[in-house]
Amino acid sequence: MKITKIILSLAAFIILISQSAFAQNYSGVNSCKSCHSNAGAGRIQYTQWAQTLHSIGYDSLPSVKNQIDCAPCHLTGWDTTKANKGADDYITNNLDGTFTVANTTEFAKKINVQCENCHGPVQIGSTAPANHPATGPIKGSLQNPNAELCGGCHKRDQQPTYPEWQISKHAFSDTNASPFLTNMFRSDSSCSGCHTYQGFMEFIKDTINLVPHVTSPPGNAAVPLSCVACHDPHSKAIDKQLRIAKDQLCQKCHNPEYDPANPTPGNEVHNTASYMFEAKGGYEYAGYNYQSSPHKDVITDKCITCHMFSAPYNGPSEPAKTGHTFEPSGKSCVGCHSDFDTLATTFDYRGVQTMIDSIANVLSLKLAAASPADSTTDEFKRAKFNYDFVMSDLSRGIHNTQYAQGLLESAIANFTPSNAVKIIDDGIPSKFELAQNYPNPFNPTTKIIVDLPRSGNASLIIYDILGNRIATLMNGTFKPGKYEIAWNGSNDFGSVVPSGVYIYKFEAGSFTQTKKMLFMK
Repeated sequence: MKITKIILSLAAFIILISQSAFAQNYSGVNSCKSCHSNAGAGRIQYTQWAQTLHSIGYDSLPSVKNQIDCAPCHLTGWDTTKANKGADDYITNNLDGTFTVANTTEFAKKINVQCENCHGPVQIGSTAPANHPATGPIKGSLQNPNAELCGGCHKRDQQPTYPEWQISKHAFSDTNASPFLTNMFRSDSSCSGCHTYQGFMEFIKDTINLVPHVTSPPGNAAVPLSCVACHDPHSKAIDKQLRIAKDQLCQKCHNPEYDPANPTPGNEVHNTASYMFEAKGGYEYAGYNYQSSPHKDVITDKCITCHMFSAPYNGPSEPAKTGHTFEPSGKSCVGCHSDFDTLATTFDYRGVQTMIDSIANVLSLKLAAASPADSTTDEFKRAKFNYDFVMSDLSRGIHNTQYAQGLLESAIANFTPSNAVKIIDDGIPSKFELAQNYPNPFNPTTKIIVDLPRSGNASLIIYDILGNRIATLMNGTFKPGKYEIAWNGSNDFGSVVPSGVYIYKFEAGSFTQTKKMLFMK
């Protein structure tokens, strides 16, 4: 029995060679099936392909059968300039938009989108191309890993994936106007993992880490993040033939590449979108209750839900949309936000982006006012870390409004530039003391003096009569001395407060003292 099986296997292999040896002819998917249908003899590409839509791209669509316009994308081997046993060699063009099959036996071997559409005609022998070399191990390779391979068909009004991808940043991910960055993106072991197809194919196999490390960066051979970076052409094990689950795919690269439970203020922050969405990864000050918007709980597909919103083909006047520009669509919001204007040019829903921009601007001005000495302090590093975290998310609060607001407001409250707090006597006071503000009542400004007999953390915070925090005038580590702090009646966000009674509280170590003042417009 074993001998019989061996003879039959050899016979099948001899037939395969005789059909295509030394010639670049299309032989049909059944020729590939002989070796690529089980893990023992080769790989299981055929078995996986048979489950994809490519395998029934002609069989299952009556609207494309015998239509000459559809044939190039739904049949195998459509090159009318060559006689290479492709599907076009076995039909008769009726010149009315249809065709008639002249040789049903051979034509049947070349229907649907088969292996040779992407890998080229099978060829075995001394002049064979890379897909079946004459010597060495047999290995398959795409004719071209660039998006043009898929784009040849995925560009029609019914499925304009390729032209949409062409205007996305993925299409230019291996290049940049700066020669320095171009070299980094292509040649750096970390950058190339997210900015090149070759690097990403290695990185995506790492199912644990979110920090890319590529063993062999592609350098000048780099290919952008094309279709086959995200989609597995052989397998539909995951929806849309993605290589990994939809809620994990984008975050492989769109994360700031550190443990979100242990952010390190002072380090560079970039690409925080996935962490912002999940409400994690910013510097969270003790005593603050950081909230999260509902997005992370209701948008289960994460980035894909809003950034890859698709629309069906409704005739030549309304092409389909596949979402491969990766620009967010307002139409994805209306399921939850019925009052969202889908025609708006921005996503400033209910003023969210305006609010976050305003708060970020206050923090930015504080950071800009920092002295060189301030920039070495933990208070400055933490505040700048949160500012960079929110800014590099790029959504201006849309991904997670409450978390972004919390990070910015807590940073504002916990950092004050030293030049806003002026030391007027560097002698060492005998005790902690908070003086009455002067003038009082005041308009537009008043001054408050505090005494610090020893180095340590100190804060001076303004509250309204209901106990709501209004402004942080002093917060950080200070050396001994007498300090003068001015207040102009503005809250932490730059708005002038209403007339009324306000409480100011001074804390230094275990010392606490409060006093009242009256602001009159």
